[in-house]
This record gives sequence, C-alpha cells and structure tokens, in this order.
Amino acid sequence: MNMDYFTSMKRVPHKDITVFYITILRDVPTPLQWRFTVESFREELERVKHEHNKFAFIMDVRLIGRLSIAQIKEFANLLESYAPILQKYLIASSIFTTNNSILSTLFEIMKTFYKTKKPLKFVYSDEEAYEHIDSFENAIIQDP
Repeated sequence: MNMDYFTSMKRVPHKDITVFYITILRDVPTPLQWRFTVESFREELERVKHEHNKFAFIMDVRLIGRLSIAQIKEFANLLESYAPILQKYLIASSIFTTNNSILSTLFEIMKTFYKTKKPLKFVYSDEEAYEHIDSFENAIIQDP
C-alpha cells in the first residue's frame, strides 16, 4: 500500500554541510500524514545529534495550506525540544515560498510559539535559498 505523504525530506550534500530539503507536497495533512511528518523530522534531528555535523534547512512551503493551532504548537515544541542541537549545528534556514497570505498568517502564528535560533530568510528560488545558506559559510569554519 502506498501512502500519500504530506512532506518529502531529502538530505542534500552541499559544500561541507548537509542541507535538509523539505518539500510540502499538499495543502493539508491527514492525521496520519502529520504524525509521519513530525516523527520523520524528529528522527532526522536525532541523527544530527549523533552525527555532530553542521546543517541547514531549505523548506519549500509553496503548497502549504491551513494547519491547526495544535499542529503549529506541536511543531514549535519539537523544534524547541531540540534547541541545543539547532543552536550548535544549524547554520541557517531558507523558506522557499510565494507571496501568499496563508503562509504569512501561519508564520506569524508560528513565531508566537517559537523563536528561531539561527538566521532564516524567505526566498523565491533555489538559487536564493542556497545563496542565503552560503552567506553563513564562515560560521561553519569558525564554530568548533
């Protein structure tokens, strides 16, 4: 049986880091799709915790629709529970988006529950996403 996923997550090697390229595949997740997304994200953060490697996020959220407040809080709590790992190994995040009022609303709500630990930029192309990450390349060299 094939499952339709809410997200896809790929590890992409880029220079001396790993980029987690996360793509939203549909507007609203089913409860099972949401659970799988959260658990997959948790597993990747656990891997980072044990690998001790620098990484970045590129999130393509162009297709996202409405998430519940409970889902937003759950995701924010997950990020907060890994705050030491994010602080130590995350160099930057790029959110690949469109000019979309739903996205603006979602991220405003998210900011009430979670404060980013590292630089985050909304971008409109893959090139911009990687340029943003590359602008923090020195952070990779300077951090022990």
